[in-house]
Amino acid sequence: MDAPHESPTEGNKPKAERKGFWRSTFDWRMSPAELAEQVSGYSSLGIGKSYRKLSAMLWLLTVAITALIGPWLMKMDWIAVISNTVIYSGLAIPCFRGHRWAFVLSMALWTIEKGYFLLESVASPGTSAVGGRLVTSVIWWAIYMGVFWKALTVERVRRRDRPSMAAID
Repeated sequence: MDAPHESPTEGNKPKAERKGFWRSTFDWRMSPAELAEQVSGYSSLGIGKSYRKLSAMLWLLTVAITALIGPWLMKMDWIAVISNTVIYSGLAIPCFRGHRWAFVLSMALWTIEKGYFLLESVASPGTSAVGGRLVTSVIWWAIYMGVFWKALTVERVRRRDRPSMAAID
């Protein structure tokens, strides 16, 4: 025991290294300790620590923001708001359950949506603050993609390390 408040088991447990906001936004790699923490605490980690749960919460956040400000500030029609709600809420469930295909689909949809938003912003005449929209879109894209990528990485490791059914028979 190195410190008086540390139990004997805490000294041996690898701690996941935490990165700063900017580094974690654009660096999607996970340390071996962080990956081990995600795999070992798969069921017990809270919403703010589990990447699969955080992926689902990000989709629900997107639904909430779109529903609250989409029709008014973003000038979206109600059909687009409802379709986003159905698609992203529906995708939150398999993300929460840890389906790898859901994370791949999430990355593809989020990239398409942000790419379309960027093209629409640049192509629209009379759009003010295009540069701010570009930077904001890239930051939001990177935050979501980092979470989706890390969740996919955890699921791939869990699948790789799972004992095969043939070995059990």
